[in-house]
Parts: sequence; C-alpha cells; structure tokens
Amino acid sequence: MNTTQAKTALNEAIDDLKQARDQARLRLHLSSMEAKQRWNKLEASVEESIRRGRDEATEMAVTKARELAKSVREFTQSNSSSKTSSN
Repeated sequence: MNTTQAKTALNEAIDDLKQARDQARLRLHLSSMEAKQRWNKLEASVEESIRRGRDEATEMAVTKARELAKSVREFTQSNSSSKTSSN
C-alpha cells in the first residue's frame, strides 16, 4: 500500500468511525447509566484514534479505526435492545 492509498484508506476508515460514533450518540440518550459509562470510555478511544490516525497514515491506523468502528456498532446494537433510561 503506497502513501496515497494508505491516506485514502485511513480517511475512509475514520469517516466510517465518525459515522458509527454519531449514530451511537443519537441512541445514547435511551441507554442506561452503565451503558453511558461504557460509551464515555469507548468514545475517548475513538477520539484518540482519530487524532493519531490523522498523523499516522499507516495500515495499522486504518486497522485500528476499523476495529473501533466495529466496537461502536456492537455497542450501539447491544444497547438498542435495552432501552432502559436512567436519568
């Protein structure tokens, strides 16, 4: 993978990660307090990955962004079924 391809792949992976994050944020208000705490921890990883990924256009950064997007989607799916609100 050359530098241009790596940057393109990274940008696509980061865009996917941002989309997954935004979808999770929309559903979070329906989640329990425990889910919100787990989300806060996961979101910190998302933000750090985006920051580092922009600086390190490497295959490893692409892989990490894709893994985090998958984790965010799994979080969203696992919490969409338990719509218990703890306010």
